[in-house]
Amino acid sequence: MFGSMAHLGLLRSALWGSPRIVTYNSSQLPSNFPPSFEFTSRIIFAANVIPTRNDAFKAVLSRCDIFELSATNEEVLDLMRCISVKGFSGVTPADCTAVIDFIEQNADDRQLSMRLLGSSLRKYQYARSEGLDWRPLVKTQLQTLGRKQLATKRLDNKAHDLRLLREALELHPNDVKDQMAYWFGKTQKSRASFYRTLTRCKSEE
Repeated sequence: MFGSMAHLGLLRSALWGSPRIVTYNSSQLPSNFPPSFEFTSRIIFAANVIPTRNDAFKAVLSRCDIFELSATNEEVLDLMRCISVKGFSGVTPADCTAVIDFIEQNADDRQLSMRLLGSSLRKYQYARSEGLDWRPLVKTQLQTLGRKQLATKRLDNKAHDLRLLREALELHPNDVKDQMAYWFGKTQKSRASFYRTLTRCKSEE
């Protein structure tokens, strides 16, 4: 649909104006078919990749609110931990944590995805049922992931988080709650991320 000029023309009409009137002409429609109608619905598009060289599609985008999910590996790992806090289909929370920690330690500069969590835990289940070591299975899966094109961005994010943490420590040297509140307000990241950044900060002192 994103590459069809006919569909994009209809969408441009459906997403603009008050009221939003869609008009069209087609020899394939019955003669008594109305040439226009008022569009009152809402549309949600979800896509992994969107066209970048299609002016008609850009015209549709200009009529939409756009939300782009571009998570760092650290944010993906935090979400994995949140999702698996109660375990996964017979895998205990502690075992889930072990698998996620292993993913974190072996990710290198590869772009992690939430899809990795379910498949890794299923590999863990299979290896456990067969009496095998699950680590090579998960590591092999990690090696098939694409490398991040902007690995430096992830490093810049970590440096940014460390700088904000040092500011928090300087402003509130004796109150961890105030340190966390300051850091959360600046980064919008999780409690687990705060403590990981704190550990990293202490290791660099």
